[in-house]
Amino acid sequence: MFQINNCQTSNITFFGKNSRIVAPVDFRARQTNSLEKTQNMDTLTLAEVQHKKKKRIALLCTLALASITGILFAKNYKTHYVKKAQKTFQEVFLRKDISEEETVQMIERYKNIKKMKRKDSRENYTKALFEETKANFGFKDRPLKLTFEEGRGKEYGTMALDNSKLNITPNCPLNRMINTMTHEFRHAKQHELVINYSTESRLEALFLIMKQKNRNTEEFRKLLDIVGDEIIEKYPKENSDTILRKALEDTRITRYLENNFGKLSPDNIPKEYEEYTQKLIEARKKYKLPEEDFDAYWNNFTEQDARNAGQKISRLLWFIPI
Repeated sequence: MFQINNCQTSNITFFGKNSRIVAPVDFRARQTNSLEKTQNMDTLTLAEVQHKKKKRIALLCTLALASITGILFAKNYKTHYVKKAQKTFQEVFLRKDISEEETVQMIERYKNIKKMKRKDSRENYTKALFEETKANFGFKDRPLKLTFEEGRGKEYGTMALDNSKLNITPNCPLNRMINTMTHEFRHAKQHELVINYSTESRLEALFLIMKQKNRNTEEFRKLLDIVGDEIIEKYPKENSDTILRKALEDTRITRYLENNFGKLSPDNIPKEYEEYTQKLIEARKKYKLPEEDFDAYWNNFTEQDARNAGQKISRLLWFIPI
């Protein structure tokens, strides 16, 4: 055996013919490399951890910012919606006195009524909507009633010319109920303004009421017949205009109109609605029933105005964000 012992790292031994060589290994270098590798792995791992931590913090900050932005947006949107609703309610219900606080209360009541459409009966939903709309138009204490009767053709609802009843027909879809209810109550408000504007406008309104008796309650139809017959019997040679004037002076007619329209006085009409009322008066002179002349009926200002009111409310209440 031949042996070399002066190697710094390890011995190399030769074993004759079948000798094997043990290669020199620098254990200190190997240990140093291993240590450096471990340190590099530790350094890399620490860098990754710090990087991931920064990413998590950035993500949390982004989510927090998005949440705050969402909350602020929702708050601003709700504020915007309330202001928009207040303006719409004032315009549609012809009431400038509706405050922001009252607007919020009205929105909440409409929300609850809309839930009834899904959970309650058609009749209860319609009655609740009727009472809400009636109050919003300022008719809460008026003897205006809700009926469910067949109508003419495809109509969904009609308001009696004497503001005594609102009829909702069986073929009115639930998703059209808010629109229809608002439309017909807008007509009631039109009737009230015209009746209160002047004696002449009251006479024209009474003439239209008498002409379309089927659009009033049986009570008023009978009253008109009784008073009219008495006046004709007493003044047989008078023309229809004189008879109407005398009918309007009859305390029974006056009492009935005041019961349905309030104290008959132009003072009941706010100044900002005077021009609007004048347009109504002119439009009523040209009014035609749909079966008489559909185009004239459809394009009449009173119908356009009522349709616009119904559409505004139904669009506003289609989605309530608060």
